[in-house]
Amino acid sequence: MEEENSKAKKEKTVSFKVFLIRRIIFILIFAIIAGGITAYFVIKNPFKHENPKTSSKKEILDNEVPKAPTRNHIALLNYETDTFDYNDLQVNEINDNFEGYGITYFQINGLKDTSIQEKINYQLENDLKETITNAKNEGKIKGNFYCNSYVHSSFANTLSIEYSLDCVITNSNYDVTYNWDKQITENYDLTTGNKIKIQDLFTDDTIGADIFDNTFYKELIRYYVEQDYQEDDYSIRISVKDYKDIEEKILELIIKFNEGEEIPFYFDEQQVILPDFIYARIYFDEHLDFIAIYNKYKTTETIFDGKYPHLHNLPVLTKRYNSYYTVLEESENYYIDVDLANSVNSETVMNSVLNYINDDIEDMKAVNDNKFHIYNYSYEIYDENDNVYTLNVTTYKKETTKSLFTSEIKANIINTFRKAERIEGGDVHLYNNQFVYYLYEQNYDYEQMEKEWESDSYQIFLDKNGNIYETKAEARNPEEIEIKD
Repeated sequence: MEEENSKAKKEKTVSFKVFLIRRIIFILIFAIIAGGITAYFVIKNPFKHENPKTSSKKEILDNEVPKAPTRNHIALLNYETDTFDYNDLQVNEINDNFEGYGITYFQINGLKDTSIQEKINYQLENDLKETITNAKNEGKIKGNFYCNSYVHSSFANTLSIEYSLDCVITNSNYDVTYNWDKQITENYDLTTGNKIKIQDLFTDDTIGADIFDNTFYKELIRYYVEQDYQEDDYSIRISVKDYKDIEEKILELIIKFNEGEEIPFYFDEQQVILPDFIYARIYFDEHLDFIAIYNKYKTTETIFDGKYPHLHNLPVLTKRYNSYYTVLEESENYYIDVDLANSVNSETVMNSVLNYINDDIEDMKAVNDNKFHIYNYSYEIYDENDNVYTLNVTTYKKETTKSLFTSEIKANIINTFRKAERIEGGDVHLYNNQFVYYLYEQNYDYEQMEKEWESDSYQIFLDKNGNIYETKAEARNPEEIEIKD
């Protein structure tokens, strides 16, 4: 009997051990499967994390591509005090007829090294023409052909240009039945003539996940929302498929960036734009630790011949719109920001306009009343096609103290030029660098602007000889009236 009880106990003990071992094996298998599934979804969908830099996916991508040593000398040292120069370069627009199509491309002047200049100019022309030839041979160019060309930036010994090609066919109801488009991005290091890759804009230790992060994810969503905006019911529609598509696009960008592959882009003083990814943007001010473009191509001696001077020593990440003539000057008793937005095809008239503007500037400098004066004047010249030219003038001026300007007002002006692209309307009102209006437009506080700034708006008129008149009628019939000084 005792032997039977002992045998039964042993059998129970063995059964329990078998059960325990099986349960442990089951738990381990379950844990492995669950962990695998979790890892899969973390990798596939990392952008739900609030901080992408601590996500599992970033750690994986860090391991995929070894980091290069940090080149601290090319990173921004101090966002508040670092400065940059606009290139002392002339960029000429060339209108041409190629393969039966009207095109526009650019050519540069002003480099000391003419071999580098010729190298860049050849590529700026040939890349556009070669793309058109290939597209024509492939039967892609049909219907109405458009070629739009843009200089996006010219600063810190770099140049960024975009050619945008578009072909459209519409039916009798103006519905688009065929569309082909192609963006050609041209980004150059002016010290060598070599093209810049997107990786060159950032420090050497930057990886894709550093810049294609949550902010970029939100940018792509915003563009998808804009694309899916339904005018019929004013609703916004974005599908689960869209979200998946966005995440796949970001993963593709991260891998390409880490592997040093080409990613079409163009850039300016504040951002990088990716035309192949619905023009999503990477804002420099959100990635300050990784920005290298301002210092990477600096040289001890100028690379320019000095024939086409532009503004120097501007705060980094400020963007001033390209104007025909700009004077930006600060002294102990004034701050002058004067801008002539454009020009006309008459050297005589332009010389007269510049003399008029420079006389205004001399009047500003001549004021000596122990106060600090801020001047923000903008000018625009138009050809009326009847030998009459109209100069529109808008002026803002303010009296303050040097200490208040240094401690508060100047920082607000700099911030205006740093944020212009980010607030609706900024690109319009800063077209002629008219910062005063924009300062108050953000809060629609025009009454306060009128209280704090003295403003005026008026026109003067010029004849073909550059003589100045108070009315258009006088400019049309100069022989009938006395010419004004």
